Amino acid sequence: MGINLKRIVYMLLAFYCFSCAAQEPNEVITDSAFILGYQLEIINNNGTCILRHTQKGIINNIPLAPNPPCYFMRRNKAIPQIFKYPDVGIRATLIVIGTLITDEQRSTWKLTPDMICGSKRQGVLFLKNDIIISEQVLSSSVACKDKGSDEKDFWFFAHKRP
Repeated sequence: MGINLKRIVYMLLAFYCFSCAAQEPNEVITDSAFILGYQLEIINNNGTCILRHTQKGIINNIPLAPNPPCYFMRRNKAIPQIFKYPDVGIRATLIVIGTLITDEQRSTWKLTPDMICGSKRQGVLFLKNDIIISEQVLSSSVACKDKGSDEKDFWFFAHKRP
């Protein structure tokens, strides 16, 4: 039993070291989630938001349109807000917010300083065997990370996909 425990500890240390090596020194992870078998991370990499998705050891990076920091949209929950659209082959739709609002916008919308809000939103779409990012970016309003979004925004991203 001691040998198995030792082997597990070595495997965990190796995994930890691999995880550290996979992250560039100039990257900052701002959000993460586990959705439909994918480990998702939103990374600020030298002023660009990147969606990193990992499944079965394969890592892919996709640049996002909003400026850092970026976050998954949630509605007062630990997991991101999700809608499915089987009619168009979308297993899940998430929204990423970024491009932090100005102090003037915060005052206009009467938002408290602790709320994380952005002026740009972009869709993350889970297809049968892939993840893609919407070409469309919503930037005509303010959205806050933990306040969620109307289902119509998720529908828009899912039905206006590339």
